[in-house]
Amino acid sequence: MMVLPMSTAPQPPAQIARYHEAVTPLGMVALLVDYSHGGQDQYFDGAKLGFFDADGKLGPLRRVTEPGPWNNALIPLSDEHFLVPGDQSPMRISRVAGPVVGIRFHAILSANCARVRR
Repeated sequence: MMVLPMSTAPQPPAQIARYHEAVTPLGMVALLVDYSHGGQDQYFDGAKLGFFDADGKLGPLRRVTEPGPWNNALIPLSDEHFLVPGDQSPMRISRVAGPVVGIRFHAILSANCARVRR
């Protein structure tokens, strides 16, 4: 059984942490933690991403999305990157690389346009 560090626990205003793991074809393992709070109405407080080392220890978590969309998936790509999609309008997609490179791009999609930041 793996015990995650306290750094993955929700911090106010977040009350809930959801964990999503993914492995690339070459074996890079990442953990996405998305945070939320609320009752009947849910508010999404952003997400953080960390990478596991060869010994199975989780490295530092880095914020990959700001509050707004629900980041409900971590999708591994064949080039050792991951996609972090967000589900609300405007839709957001972040492409992240390994622990050294960081966020490669962040796209914000809406009904009228797409904006990409590198």
